[in-house]
Amino acid sequence: MISQSSPAYTPQEDSGDLVCSQDRSISLVELKSLSETKLPQDSILRGLILSEPDSIPTESFFSKLAVWLNVLYAEPMKLKPTSKLSAFHLN
Repeated sequence: MISQSSPAYTPQEDSGDLVCSQDRSISLVELKSLSETKLPQDSILRGLILSEPDSIPTESFFSKLAVWLNVLYAEPMKLKPTSKLSAFHLN
């Protein structure tokens, strides 16, 4: 493990890489919008996602993502129909 006092450690400028910084947060605004438009109103997953704040720390996001995926695969649902597919992007 490399520590900050290690000679091999070099602080990185803001590279935009969400994984390299512990103080970064991830916006859930697009995910929440996607949940509102694509998931049924009675969906447990929809309720979980919409109950989150608009931005959460990276570490929390990855923990919650694991839970959300388990709920997604366990919850029987039909997605709302749409005329076009859109991709979800992490910024």
